Amino acid sequence: MKLEELNGKQFTVNLETDSPEFLWRERPDVEGLNLMSTSGIQKMLLNFSREMLSPFESESEVFVVTFVKLEHIDIALVKRPLELNFTISVKDRNVIFEGVASQEHILVAKYTLVRRKVSLESIGRRLSEKA
Repeated sequence: MKLEELNGKQFTVNLETDSPEFLWRERPDVEGLNLMSTSGIQKMLLNFSREMLSPFESESEVFVVTFVKLEHIDIALVKRPLELNFTISVKDRNVIFEGVASQEHILVAKYTLVRRKVSLESIGRRLSEKA
């Protein structure tokens, strides 16, 4: 499958949320509530999008995150699946994930995530320019 074939496709996936790294831990009194943090939801989206696009990477090109917008709307619990419903748009070297996350049919978040395909050579050039 070519990357362009993802353009306009809609997906639904269920992600496991059992990792403690997704817990809301900003204060000791909320840690035991088993709530998923906003950054935990974002981390799940970033990990999932990376895994989804990894077959389209090569030895010389990778996808980097260039934009994330996440609106955390309602609580979600760790150790319960999180359902992602999203559409992918492919524009030039950008892959845009737009969708919603829900848990047990309750809307938890809305998001937009953009990953851009870049060459490792261009990253190396930019690094040497900054050195």
